[in-house]
Amino acid sequence: MRRVVTEGTARRVMAGTEISFAGKTGTAQLDEGLPHAWFTGFAPYDSDASRRLAFAVLVEHGGYGGRVAAPIAREVLEAAKQLGLL
Repeated sequence: MRRVVTEGTARRVMAGTEISFAGKTGTAQLDEGLPHAWFTGFAPYDSDASRRLAFAVLVEHGGYGGRVAAPIAREVLEAAKQLGLL
């Protein structure tokens, strides 16, 4: 999951963030219309598991996970950091 944000489908969206995290993008294909976009993960990646924040973002009919859901997840993580949760 770490490689998804450092080398994979979410690397462009997550570039430049100071938050160390891991995640997985996804796209749920449908018979009609745009697919559902999702991104799930946890942060901080390098901390004790008891101090991590887990999250999932699902955008119905949003398109692709790396393009739609991952940017929302980044905003959530940045807000969590500002609130002192990370």
